[in-house]
Amino acid sequence: MDKIKIVIQAIPFCFGPGAQALAIGNELRQRLGKDLELIALGIGTTYEFLKMSGSFNEIYRYSSEKSISKKIKKILTEADKIIGIGDFEFIDQVYDLNRKVDFVDPLFWMWGEFPRNISKCNQYYAVDFPGVRKSVNEYNLEFPKRLKPIIVSQICEYEHKKIQREKGVFLIQFGGVDNPMGINIYTMLAMIEEISKSIKGVPSVKKILVRGGSKIMKIISKKIRRIDPRIEIGTSEHEQLLKELSGCEAVLTIPGMSIVYEAFASKTPLMFILPLNYSQHRQTEAYKKLFQSFSIVSWEDFVGYKTLPKGIPEREAIQKSIEMGKQFYSDNKAREKFKAEVLKFIRNEDKRTLRSKRSKESKALKINGAQEISKKIINELKSNQN
Repeated sequence: MDKIKIVIQAIPFCFGPGAQALAIGNELRQRLGKDLELIALGIGTTYEFLKMSGSFNEIYRYSSEKSISKKIKKILTEADKIIGIGDFEFIDQVYDLNRKVDFVDPLFWMWGEFPRNISKCNQYYAVDFPGVRKSVNEYNLEFPKRLKPIIVSQICEYEHKKIQREKGVFLIQFGGVDNPMGINIYTMLAMIEEISKSIKGVPSVKKILVRGGSKIMKIISKKIRRIDPRIEIGTSEHEQLLKELSGCEAVLTIPGMSIVYEAFASKTPLMFILPLNYSQHRQTEAYKKLFQSFSIVSWEDFVGYKTLPKGIPEREAIQKSIEMGKQFYSDNKAREKFKAEVLKFIRNEDKRTLRSKRSKESKALKINGAQEISKKIINELKSNQN
């Protein structure tokens, strides 16, 4: 097989899309080795995350909200394969260059209607999650048969290295927060401050690692009040984050996707804390279908708060979430209840790991999507060269 050039682009929504781009890139690298030239496109946290990984030959700043530069046009037109993750505007921009993208949609389960511009894709991958299989099977496909969505497993690290867990070390993960539509900083600040208070007088807690995109962590560091010295706020590159996840006593995380599946794979005890954006509100409901009883603190636990309703526009939902965060930040009674729930989890010796409910949705717990996608891509490339 001749040397090939593959470009991967991911939407800038913090840990998830960047981690998926990295997982697919690593799989391609493992299968193609020195025959692969791997290029990444991204901005914000996605750019930072992929640059820190060291897995790409080159990485360029790119935003689908702006016109494509001559340099990026050249890269895309010369590529043997273009992969996009979660950014529908990227599909259109690539199509305008008379190219087609292999598109990976981690949020197919959330859309109220079938994405219309998949007709411009070379291939469309819908990442499995509760509701995805039903939607794909029930949809009266209007596009050519070859464009029927291919359902793939969740995309994360397929195998976790076994690391000795360190008692008293906790990881708090804020993925998916650096949202172009708005950042729910108030809920984050309130939760970190209350977690800091909750460990006061608990000497068994050695360290709490607060992780997220560098932009968000810098904002938090400047704004946070009354912080316990055992709390470390910062950003970790992918491999380090996986080590922290596998080696901590437990993780407290907003209900995203990548980090939850990583915790499931590594059997790390987990507690869900308050969701910060619309997809995280929806994911909380989905996890109730996937997993047996688990530790969680949700908006319904507090008087005057509730999970965002299904079906409202994402931009409107994010603004509502930000408004709810402002209310929570000033609500001492709600914050006190949150602190009590976190303290109960930290002190509990028998912390819960995520366990499959073995329901009809259990297929959505498979985690080798990067392998599935890379295998299909390589088979197509080989076919084209023959």
